[in-house]
Amino acid sequence: MLNQKISLKGGKFRDYLGLLSTFVIGGLIIGALKPTNTWDIYTFFSLAACVLVYRILRYGGVGLRIAKTKEWQTRILASLLTIALLYGLSMLMYAPFNEQFKPGFTEVGFWQGDRTPISSYLMHWGLATLCYFGLVCMGNVSVDE
Repeated sequence: MLNQKISLKGGKFRDYLGLLSTFVIGGLIIGALKPTNTWDIYTFFSLAACVLVYRILRYGGVGLRIAKTKEWQTRILASLLTIALLYGLSMLMYAPFNEQFKPGFTEVGFWQGDRTPISSYLMHWGLATLCYFGLVCMGNVSVDE
């Protein structure tokens, strides 16, 4: 979706409208990741940013022209601007959620609360663990002599 034709030199209004709709839909999809699975938004936004940077650096910018700059400088600036546009749209469309969002954990550390007893762990995972270690042991035993 984000890998559509981005170069719009001398483009028509329909081309710009198509490009804008691509960014709006991309921002909507990426922004929807925060309410559904909070930590996926960073992975998928980074992936989309890599696609945008690759696409613009490889095939050209968005019709951006800056006096006294080289083509590669313009392409880098265009890629940064498109990343900012995508991020801004994804955060803007979910602004009410982002304002109210408060993560349950605010620091990294070892768990200090109650621990699961080993009997509960074995009751849940015991059969799978037994099968796994059985297969590992069978793989280490040579039947051929």
